[in-house]
Amino acid sequence: MVTCLATWGWYDDGPHQRTVEDGEAAIALCREVLASTGERWPAIVSLTTIGGAYFGIGLAPTAAVVTYWADPDGPYWQSLGTASVTSVDYVVDGHHSELPADAHVPLDGALSALREFVESGERPSVVEWVES
Repeated sequence: MVTCLATWGWYDDGPHQRTVEDGEAAIALCREVLASTGERWPAIVSLTTIGGAYFGIGLAPTAAVVTYWADPDGPYWQSLGTASVTSVDYVVDGHHSELPADAHVPLDGALSALREFVESGERPSVVEWVES
């Protein structure tokens, strides 16, 4: 397991931070964030390891976008989508970010990738990736 600092928030609420130490806690946090979105744009939950690896999960109601990098200098990876959605506007660290439709994967697949990241600290293998 890898200890991660999770950060999320919206324009009117946040940023929030919480330490997560296992996949189930990370998934529970994402479900909590998703449930609290209401009428706001979906949030991206950013998870960073002590070593600097990053995993982001954009939480739309039925789909998600995941991003990963092992080092802040790159390379940067984004999920290669299979969900049929249009582009979605997200909020990441209080800033607007529009992510393309072809980056969205089913929510369950994104949550499985999150679990794998928190367990290994590595780029998950349960989703397809494209270097961005």
